[in-house]
Amino acid sequence: MIGYLKKKLQMSLLSQRDRQLAITAFNHYIDFLSSEVEFLEKEDMLDDVNYEEYKSELTESYALVNWVKLEYQKNEN
Repeated sequence: MIGYLKKKLQMSLLSQRDRQLAITAFNHYIDFLSSEVEFLEKEDMLDDVNYEEYKSELTESYALVNWVKLEYQKNEN
C-alpha cells in the first residue's frame, strides 16, 4: 500500500511531451527576448520602456526553463 501511495504522489499532471513542448516554447521566447535586449543595447535605447521588462522576463524565463528541464530529467525514467 505504501509503495502504491508513493508512486501516486510521484505522478505529475504534465507528461514528458508537455515538458518538451514547454522547453521548446521557452527557448523560442528566450531567443526573442535576447534579440530584443541585444537590439536595444546596440542602439543605445536603454531608456526604452520595454528594456527593463525584457531583461527581467529574460531572467525569469531562464529560471523557468531550467526548472522544467530538471523536471524532465527527473521524470525521464
